[in-house]
Amino acid sequence: MKRFAWFAAALALWIATPAIAQRAKPSLAPLPAYLTSPVLETFASESEFRRYLRDLHREAKKRGTYWSANRRPVQLAQNQDVPCVDPKDCPEADTGSSIVVTGSRAAPPTITNVQVAGVDEGDIVKQIGRFLLVLQDGRIFSIDTGGSSLALVDRVNVYRDPEVGGWYDEMLVQDDHVIVTGYSYDVEATEVSVFRLDPAGRLTSEGVFLISSNDYYDVQNYATRIVGDQLVVYSPVALSDVEIDEPFEWPLVRRWQPEDAHQESVARGTPMFDATSIYKPIQPTADPVIHTVSMCPIGPIGKGRDLRCHTTAIVGPASREFYVSPTDVYLWTMPGWSEYNSSPYYRETACDDWSRRGPAEAHPAALFRIPISGKQPVALRTMGAPTDQFSFDVSNGHFHGLLRWIPIACDAKEPFRNADDEKTLVSNFYFFDTPLAALRTEPGKAPRAAYTALPRVGTENVENRFTDTHVVYGGKPGWGNRPPEDEDAKTPVTSTAVAVSINKPRQPTKLAVPHGVIRIERVGHSIVMTGYRDAKGLSVSAMDLRATPRLSSTVALPGRFESEGRSHAFNSLPAPDGSALMGLPTVQPDGDKDRWWWYSAPSDVSFLALDTERRLAPIGELTAGKDPVDPRYKCEVSCIDWYGNSRPIFTMGRIFALTGTELIEGRIAGGGKVTEIRRLNLSRTTGGKWETAPK
Repeated sequence: MKRFAWFAAALALWIATPAIAQRAKPSLAPLPAYLTSPVLETFASESEFRRYLRDLHREAKKRGTYWSANRRPVQLAQNQDVPCVDPKDCPEADTGSSIVVTGSRAAPPTITNVQVAGVDEGDIVKQIGRFLLVLQDGRIFSIDTGGSSLALVDRVNVYRDPEVGGWYDEMLVQDDHVIVTGYSYDVEATEVSVFRLDPAGRLTSEGVFLISSNDYYDVQNYATRIVGDQLVVYSPVALSDVEIDEPFEWPLVRRWQPEDAHQESVARGTPMFDATSIYKPIQPTADPVIHTVSMCPIGPIGKGRDLRCHTTAIVGPASREFYVSPTDVYLWTMPGWSEYNSSPYYRETACDDWSRRGPAEAHPAALFRIPISGKQPVALRTMGAPTDQFSFDVSNGHFHGLLRWIPIACDAKEPFRNADDEKTLVSNFYFFDTPLAALRTEPGKAPRAAYTALPRVGTENVENRFTDTHVVYGGKPGWGNRPPEDEDAKTPVTSTAVAVSINKPRQPTKLAVPHGVIRIERVGHSIVMTGYRDAKGLSVSAMDLRATPRLSSTVALPGRFESEGRSHAFNSLPAPDGSALMGLPTVQPDGDKDRWWWYSAPSDVSFLALDTERRLAPIGELTAGKDPVDPRYKCEVSCIDWYGNSRPIFTMGRIFALTGTELIEGRIAGGGKVTEIRRLNLSRTTGGKWETAPK
């Protein structure tokens, strides 16, 4: 789905929910048991897969789901193969079903705010040696930070044709490779573009690879990770795009070729999977998606070579979150919106006192563990819905989660009210803990003892984060991130945060927070929360988790409003003694302070210091220029910054701020304040080299 269309559809659905919940109900009979599998196994044949689709389509039609109403064929690719012309360019062995792990390469230290150590996430800023790399406007900018200067040494277009629709979102680095992930609506595929950075900072393309999929875009999560030598890519394939009675054209991984060689590139593509490698659904779903996780070794890539990936494909309901550890990908699947008002989940019941109804009414879900090594996946049947990928953690042989536990029928109704307060959205929260050994090829159901009830925080919406010892969640005032309007600011906004010990989840600590919570981030072993108390500016609080959790400090940033919501739009530099520097993008009152991604204006970056007693202090801003874009510079694709354009960066003992097309370097001066020492405008040129976009 195109991204504006996605947002419009989501907004329309949110607005229209009350009417949807009261419409004439379709069939409420449970889906037949034969549409789910008691074990995690693949389809035995293509005919069995076709039979599943036909049976499911018949059942979906009874329920009026999106799948049955909007089914349309999509050309993915032809399942063919041709011999290699040059043996050195040929795959060494089979069609790509095996993994090649070189073991000789290591990803450089990350400079972004990743969730898990050893697992690098896609972002718009990366580093190789002394070079900073920035992804913006479908281009990679290579900046030399050597010595005491900043110099733009190269700029390359990731895109090939400005007339072809596509978005270039995430960048990863591994050894001297630069990998950019994007989505092409022209060929309905995830694009993986691979470049090599030479010792002088120049970039050379080593190929563009296409992975057939639907758009992977997620407001919070990233689609790609690097684990060692492996590029890990999540991509969904909706079964609404499959024409049941036509020959299947399986999704491919293939090298992009110009139009005159397009058919050859399709013919040489490697199928990601076929019917006999798709795992059957273990959950009832009338609107299925094939969730695919591909592991692709970067080491063997070179000119003329193919991207050889191993793909695990699992049929499940549309809604999902995924989390990546150094050894496994964890996929949590649950019903999507199209199923909220259709069997087997619909209940005609009052929702104002649903908490007495028990766990049978909660979101049915499943947890899958997909080894990066390519071994057999395993699963567990679960309940509940995570907020995002930050709701998960794996440590000491256990999987942990923070789950919202709402009956699915009630989650489909808006407003969902507390009987005591008609203006307050409420939710039950549970801490989930299961040993990894409980996930099996014959999935059982997580026992009731795996879920520990946690305190409510007065709202259905929360932000959450795990540390090594705790998970912390805080009440978010509403769906968006707007500060209070002046007329609404008579009563200061407050909220509640809860710190839950991973080892003692039945002894949570509930804390009053003097502002709403729109962001929770980890800084070493501490937690930092941001939000608004009133319309005057941003508040930032620190939580000390060393003993009994406590709110150790709150500071105000008057006239400053947080402008980006991505997890990487925050970064910190913690020290061993618990002190830290941190930064986050902010704007002044006349700027865009809602954190909507389509604004695409550069932000300033505000910096704070955390001392050893976990006390916060603002230390100033590095600010964007008033006219940061050279008038000769032209953006041709990806001109909306869905993944943001401003970041704090701490690396090489130096402090940087990316603010749109400017990279600013600062330092801590006398008085402990950050001051600017130099800046580089990425849109400006030397010698007219980039006065127009390169072709």
